[in-house]
Amino acid sequence: MLLVIRVLVEESELRSSLTAPGPGGIGYQLEVCTRLNAEPMLIGIDATLGVADNVCDDIEPLNGLRHIPDGGTSGWNLWRGEI
Repeated sequence: MLLVIRVLVEESELRSSLTAPGPGGIGYQLEVCTRLNAEPMLIGIDATLGVADNVCDDIEPLNGLRHIPDGGTSGWNLWRGEI
């Protein structure tokens, strides 16, 4: 089963993430894209993501796969376990 959840981010949180140091900050992510000559695909703050019902289970590994965002989705899908 795949649950689809909507993530809403407060504007102040979004602003602070733009300048956050380290991998969590958008600035850092943009630097990585530049270094790897990759086009960044930022998502809207109201985009949805797919989360499998086993994502909270104690199963390794935790997987994430991103498709090209489409129709209000982030393109991200998360699940646990071997493929």
